[in-house]
Amino acid sequence: MENIRVLFGQRPNFCLSILLSFFVLIYVTGISGNACLADELSTIEQSPAVSCKIKALQKLGWTISFVDSPQSFIIGGNPCDDDTLAEAVQNGELRMSVSKTQGIREVVELLEKAIDSNPSYCAYKHAIREPVKTAITKLHDNENYGFAGNFNFCNPGGDEWREVVSGNKCMVAKSSGAAAIRCFYDRPCRSECAVGLQIAWHAFDLELLGDETFDKLYKPEEVAIGTWSNVASRSGIFYGSQGTGGESIINLGATAFIGAGGYIGNVRAASGDGRDERKYLDRPSDRGENFMITGMSQKAAADLKDLGGLKALNPIFKSAWEAYVKAKKSLPEDEALRNPVSMKLLNIPAITETKVYVHPLGELTLWDHIYRLFQVNPDTPYGIELYNLKGDRPNEDSFDRYLSHLEEEC
Repeated sequence: MENIRVLFGQRPNFCLSILLSFFVLIYVTGISGNACLADELSTIEQSPAVSCKIKALQKLGWTISFVDSPQSFIIGGNPCDDDTLAEAVQNGELRMSVSKTQGIREVVELLEKAIDSNPSYCAYKHAIREPVKTAITKLHDNENYGFAGNFNFCNPGGDEWREVVSGNKCMVAKSSGAAAIRCFYDRPCRSECAVGLQIAWHAFDLELLGDETFDKLYKPEEVAIGTWSNVASRSGIFYGSQGTGGESIINLGATAFIGAGGYIGNVRAASGDGRDERKYLDRPSDRGENFMITGMSQKAAADLKDLGGLKALNPIFKSAWEAYVKAKKSLPEDEALRNPVSMKLLNIPAITETKVYVHPLGELTLWDHIYRLFQVNPDTPYGIELYNLKGDRPNEDSFDRYLSHLEEEC
């Protein structure tokens, strides 16, 4: 595809933006609006593979034009660096100019390249921003949704769930995933924080798609909650393994982290065989926190990029904890927690300007969570990692299903 120029991961330069705008001007003088290729050529008009992909991209936020130039352009930019999708569009990102000289096969390849691109992934992440907020608000506002510690994983209210592993170690939706999730919005329910994260993931998908579409895209057995190993073996959505610092999205920007999930875990107890856990944990139910990232400033994202990812925060957490332990020897507890060394170490945007949701605590900054864990389990530092889920990028499975839905809507 020699006649295609692709710009992903960078803002469009001024000259190229002017050139593309000229092509767009030529295009719109003959056809009003953001018309699709199907309006231009009768052969393409008969091809759902083309027209449906165009409509899906347009729903994501792309502007697509059909021009006389012999060269096609994809100017994706980096929408994850923008605070809103509207800002990305205003900056000249998410724009595609398709040459009239290309055949259907070339056009399909071009559209597929754009659909699977990081700019489209970022557009999706902008699309879930509000659904994420809505989902966690509804979950947290349910006063009857309590916490179940000591590995009593879940006890959802209503009869929309069925047990597939005894002891509530894994449950799946009976018939409607949407109805099962809504139990956690308004019924008496209990779960620990891993199930809280799983429900939050499902819930933002529900808020994004609506009940009917959600049930169409997710089979009841895929809407699973419980231990990570049991859930992963059934749903195929959650792998539950740990070990990433967000390296696959670290260069994209803050918006890429929205919806990503992970774990803040104690270090000293986790390094043993489990039998000595209580030696380091005054409150075992706070051995760790499963979280979903709900907000991140661009300063925080730049911080993480400079540091090399979320896992690079772990030495900072450890040094802050060591300073706290040292300060406890001469200061009262509250003053020791807020000793100048720890506060200086933790007072960086990556920690203070990253918001995460944890059941049952709700949405707090990463700083708030680390500070709380220092208080409840002062004999161990904590570390942070993101979960490896299906796909290379966080929420990749949700992204793929959303794209398939947009295409099928055609």
